[in-house]
Amino acid sequence: MTNQGSTRTDATLAWLGLLLILVVARLADQIGQSQPTVGGRLSRFLSCRAIDGIGVVGWLIDHVFRASTGDAPAEPGPSSAVPC
Repeated sequence: MTNQGSTRTDATLAWLGLLLILVVARLADQIGQSQPTVGGRLSRFLSCRAIDGIGVVGWLIDHVFRASTGDAPAEPGPSSAVPC
């Protein structure tokens, strides 16, 4: 018999990941536009920080669930360049 709690957790995390991907896509579109005004530059800065925060949330979720399953931590990959 399958553990229903594990299946629900996997489905919830999958939906959360999809939602975060959509949020990042929306924010990345705003970052790519030219921002000539102070308000536009502030909006771009906050979009960059929001994407950073989403990355932290993803890292925490991966780290917590890896620790709960007992898997060894993955080797860190090369850092990506962000245009912020």
